Amino acid sequence: MLMVVVACSCSSRRIQHILVAQFQPVSKGGFDSEENLCLACELCNQYKWTQTEGIDPQTQTAVSS
Repeated sequence: MLMVVVACSCSSRRIQHILVAQFQPVSKGGFDSEENLCLACELCNQYKWTQTEGIDPQTQTAVSS
């Protein structure tokens, strides 16, 4: 039996389902190609939803995908 442990970048300590999500949402022109897919916990995936912009924590500037 193969067991894979995957952690989301949010560093949540609770056990959760890991989903395959898109960096660039399909609703915003993204594709289901491998380079546009990532792993995310349900909480992060729901939070991101269709957001494609955010604040870079190092430079504090707005960035988009």
